[in-house]
Amino acid sequence: MNVTIATLAPVRVAYMRHIGPYGPSISRFWQEQFLPWRHANGLEQASCYGIGCDDPDVTPPSKCRYDACVVVLEEFVAHAPVSIATLPGGRYAVADFRGDGPAIGGAWTELL
Repeated sequence: MNVTIATLAPVRVAYMRHIGPYGPSISRFWQEQFLPWRHANGLEQASCYGIGCDDPDVTPPSKCRYDACVVVLEEFVAHAPVSIATLPGGRYAVADFRGDGPAIGGAWTELL
C-alpha cells in the first residue's frame, strides 16, 4: 500500500448516515441509497468519502454510525435524509483504495 502524508484543506460535503453493523450493509447502503441520490443530484464527478464514526469493538454493531459523503459547492442545499458537514483540514495519511466492500477490512488493517 502506498501511503503518503498530505495536508488537506477543509472540504464541504453532503452526507447520508447509515446506522447498523459495518460490512455488507454498507455496500448495500451505497448501492441502494447513496449512489442513486448522488446521481439524481448530478454529483457523479465529485469526490466521495466514507467515514466510519465508531469502533465496532466498543460500539454495539446496531449502533455503529457510517457517513457516505460527497463533496458539494457552498450553494448546494441538502434536504433530509441528507445533511451538510465540513470535513476538517489538516495532516492526513492518504492511500487509494480500489476494490469491493469485503476488501475494505483488509486494506484498513494494512493501513494501520
